Amino acid sequence: MEFGTISEKEFIEFENTYQRKCFMQTVQMGTLREKKGWKIEYVALRDKQQIIATAMLLSYSTMMGFRIYHALRGFLIDYKNKEVCTFFLKELKQYLKKKKCLYFYMDPYIPYVERDIDGNIVENGFSNKDIMNMFSEFGFLHEGFTKGFDEDKQVRWMFVLPLKNKDKDTILKEMSQQTRRSIQRSYKYGVQVEELAEHELDVFTELMQHTGKRKGFIPRDLSYYQEMYEAFGKEHIKYVVAKLNIKKWLEKEKETLARDQEEYKQIEAVLKEGENSKKHLKRQRMLLENIEVCQKKISEVEQLLVDGEELILAGGMFVLYGEEIIYLAGGSYSKYKQFSGSYAVQWHMIQEAMEKGYEIYNFYGISGIFDETAPDYGVYTFKRGFGGRVVELVGSFMLPVHKFWFMVYKILKKVKK
Repeated sequence: MEFGTISEKEFIEFENTYQRKCFMQTVQMGTLREKKGWKIEYVALRDKQQIIATAMLLSYSTMMGFRIYHALRGFLIDYKNKEVCTFFLKELKQYLKKKKCLYFYMDPYIPYVERDIDGNIVENGFSNKDIMNMFSEFGFLHEGFTKGFDEDKQVRWMFVLPLKNKDKDTILKEMSQQTRRSIQRSYKYGVQVEELAEHELDVFTELMQHTGKRKGFIPRDLSYYQEMYEAFGKEHIKYVVAKLNIKKWLEKEKETLARDQEEYKQIEAVLKEGENSKKHLKRQRMLLENIEVCQKKISEVEQLLVDGEELILAGGMFVLYGEEIIYLAGGSYSKYKQFSGSYAVQWHMIQEAMEKGYEIYNFYGISGIFDETAPDYGVYTFKRGFGGRVVELVGSFMLPVHKFWFMVYKILKKVKK
């Protein structure tokens, strides 16, 4: 086996064949980091001239001419092949030492142990503890089995919905009753889900800014969403929103009201002629109730019309890559919660994932705390309602390359704090 650098083209060709890839391990993400001052390098392991493992290495300068290297979501490698991994890691360390790397950081896209929908470890389920042990034996420092969220790091806990060998009816059946009802409610109101064009991304930005203020997180600005769109293109990035056309809804309610009022007049005429059958009286009472409900609804809809003829209810940013569709970010306007826009968005994209043959629908980040004390408990229960399971990734690892200077670096960081 032989270790060395490769071209961007060679990296892309191998990445296209790698099954469990992540959008973070792409040239596109590397290019986005490069715009922020990072340096990109591609390395690979060959066996008889054939590439069998690769990594995109990103680095930036730090103290005394040293560099800090990252591999976003790890390597493109068979982690279960210890011989290949050990050789790759050994050669990589030597390569990094020559590059004056202070330390190397990675957060592999590898599940740790199998968990169920409630976050409990599945008895006799899969385990990748052997991979953890291999990293440890090689000198990697594990940053711990963290929970919660860290804005400076990728998520360690996710919630995913497996789609392989499932149809729409099966997915719906496995959802919670409340989730199914919410989806049905969105249909009842006539909620439509549409994809935003690149020039419409300010609509999504505004939605996220509103959600950020409400939920207490710092939202991204328009440039971030534009850069992601430009980097990955329409094929891999989608911004979708749930819309409600108030004008059409109002017209529909007025048509219903007019129809009920006309029928009420007809029954009233029949009753005046002396035909006081129980059937007609019962229908008259029912129509009167329907008319009152409809009039109240029309009044409410007319009030919403003040906000515009078409309302944005909710939206999401999705990455379509490899074997999964990832729900990377999303938000909603709480004022329009009753229309179940968020449920409409998710169900629309789940169906698209099935139609396009994706095997996993990834709701992405959760805190890993599964009780009501969790800061994201509402978000977790929302995602859980669609069915699926919890995924715990192995976490982050750090490999000191120049150990003495790494210790100096840590001391200096503590002093600065």
